[in-house]
Amino acid sequence: MAGSIRKLSLDGVTFNVAADSNFKINPRTKKEGVPHSGGNEIKETTDVAQVDGGTIIANDNEYSKLLTIQKKSQINMSFIKNDGSVYVSQGTFSIEGYESEENRVELVLIPITGEWTLFSA
Repeated sequence: MAGSIRKLSLDGVTFNVAADSNFKINPRTKKEGVPHSGGNEIKETTDVAQVDGGTIIANDNEYSKLLTIQKKSQINMSFIKNDGSVYVSQGTFSIEGYESEENRVELVLIPITGEWTLFSA
């Protein structure tokens, strides 16, 4: 519960996050060992620090707003964890699926600015 996400804000519109949602924040830099005859080398790759597995709850009106926001090329994004910490970025998102029975929308958040920054109040 300590790492759970409470709210997600996209372009100033706040959405509730599903209780079982598990935001997986992918690291910006990935390292791996590459073996060769003279020993191992480290390969470092810069990647998108996107968030996978984000599931919000959105009624029909909120889902309509979400579709409108998705058309923008870059928006302000933030999420609040249960411990009160806030992470911010600018970017866009992709809707991975919509489940009408429980009004669940699965998203992938894609930061254009590079990373998610812990916001200090």
